[in-house]
Amino acid sequence: MWMWNYGGDILTADGKAAAFNSDDAIAGVAEYYGLYGKGLTSADTLELNSAQTDARFGAEAAAFAYMTGPWIISNARNQAASGWPDESAKNLAFAPIPAGPGGQFTFVGGSNLGIMKTCAFPEAAFELVKFLTSKTSQIRYANAIGMLPATMEGQSDATFTEDPLFSVFIDAAANGKSAPAIPAWGQVENTINPAFQALWETVAANGVGNPITIEQVKAILDEAAATTNTLLSQ
Repeated sequence: MWMWNYGGDILTADGKAAAFNSDDAIAGVAEYYGLYGKGLTSADTLELNSAQTDARFGAEAAAFAYMTGPWIISNARNQAASGWPDESAKNLAFAPIPAGPGGQFTFVGGSNLGIMKTCAFPEAAFELVKFLTSKTSQIRYANAIGMLPATMEGQSDATFTEDPLFSVFIDAAANGKSAPAIPAWGQVENTINPAFQALWETVAANGVGNPITIEQVKAILDEAAATTNTLLSQ
């Protein structure tokens, strides 16, 4: 998201070449990855996964800003199941990702519904998909799992628009971006992910007080971009 908000992107508009190593993208990545080196995160941040981060807030072990999603709303509203204390539950609040020089965007994504060519009953399967994506079903499912409906029709229901917690995500989703919808995305993602892991390893090696540099980010992303361009040219 920092990449998008600094004016960068994952791939070029036509999906035929890497763009994540452009100057804008690198600036956004360096800013985000530099938070640890600037001492703006907890000392053990690099050792935590997302579930552990959520748990710290719920256990009143930390009160801080971090990137998460609507799934933790159910933790605050079903304390019997989550174990969240009153202090955490009543103080849960959200804010959109900060805007950057390139705008204000957030990531949107989720699961997919599809019908296989080999399906023995395609008409019945299509009716099931229609039902699952209907407003009634989307609201029921979203309330059950603590997420936003996947459809604009579902999100327009007062259950979500008038909820001070869910409404933040609805507003943010209006400027949502997703991974490129290209056939080779699986291969591209498998190239990008190790590069971003390498960036975290660089952050850890640098330590607090020595934020990752533009040059370090560029070297790693340039190498991944070269591999990505080769994949996309095939």
